Amino acid sequence: MVIHPPVKQPRQVGAPVAKHGRAQEKAFAASTASLTGESVRSIQRHLARAEVLGNDLDRIFGTSLDKGVELDALIKRPEQARKDLIERAQSGEKISAVKILAHEE
Repeated sequence: MVIHPPVKQPRQVGAPVAKHGRAQEKAFAASTASLTGESVRSIQRHLARAEVLGNDLDRIFGTSLDKGVELDALIKRPEQARKDLIERAQSGEKISAVKILAHEE
């Protein structure tokens, strides 16, 4: 006598996705790259910057920190130091996270 009939496992549709979501990010980067004409690596860099900087990107726009190399240097800094630099840049100071990071190393 069978109390519970066997249950079929649902089939997965599409590419497997890890818990951290990286498979989706790669697919997104590839499709965005094909639409924009940028390289997949370039899109991945944009995503990495956006993931770390989040809403601070709006505050960075139009400042001396509004360059890829500056954003890359910013994401290497501790959060409070990053916020301080962004605040200084917003006030109009010509500041470089790249130079500050190089000086500290």
